[in-house]
Amino acid sequence: MKGLTVEVCESTNQLAKEQGSRGAPHGFWVSAGRQTQGRGRWGREWQSLDGNLFLSVILRPKRSDHWTWIPMCSALSVLETLNRRWPTLRLSIKWPNDLWLNGKKLAGLLCESFSGQSQEPFLVLGLGLNLREAPQGLDQETAALGVQDPQTLELLREEIALRVTQSIDRLDSEGTTWVEALFWRYAQFGKGCGVTWTSADSRAVEGKVDSLGKHGELWVESEGRRLALYAEEIRALRSASD
Repeated sequence: MKGLTVEVCESTNQLAKEQGSRGAPHGFWVSAGRQTQGRGRWGREWQSLDGNLFLSVILRPKRSDHWTWIPMCSALSVLETLNRRWPTLRLSIKWPNDLWLNGKKLAGLLCESFSGQSQEPFLVLGLGLNLREAPQGLDQETAALGVQDPQTLELLREEIALRVTQSIDRLDSEGTTWVEALFWRYAQFGKGCGVTWTSADSRAVEGKVDSLGKHGELWVESEGRRLALYAEEIRALRSASD
């Protein structure tokens, strides 16, 4: 896969958007040594520490009906790439697309859609991975792989970009069943786990994880009802056996 590496930029997603708007192909990636305005979901700041991985991949899926599955699909492809290199890691995915290591956040993904000039809309999948060092002072505990070798960073960015692109191609050709099965294999909060989240009217709501919906939404059972979560921040409450 072809890519572009820069020493510093505001945001790799923004740089990838510019490349995509100029016609950069499916799978083209952008990476930076440091970001000055890195972002996570809901516009949260993503601290860009030296030696960590900041990567954005341009995606041009053939089927638009599976777009909502792309963040989860991509996160799982990153997880499995890391597992191949470090098979003893205890990695999990926190719905919908955060990667955790030993119960702490290791990586986050941000998927955005854009429209280029005189071309079909495309997606940019951004990844922030704590490869060397974990940021401190955030609202949740973070983890890092502790990798000091710059060559590993170089190899990993190309490998992840390739795996993400291949996973989107598979999503196009095979649908979502395999993504759902893989998600439950690695889910931090599996079926029956107690979770809590904040509702639209700012109430703390408790429930139990039930299933994934056809758009990748998380169905939960709460107070005798089944509810669908689409982008809510969920946190552990209790195990199913409690």
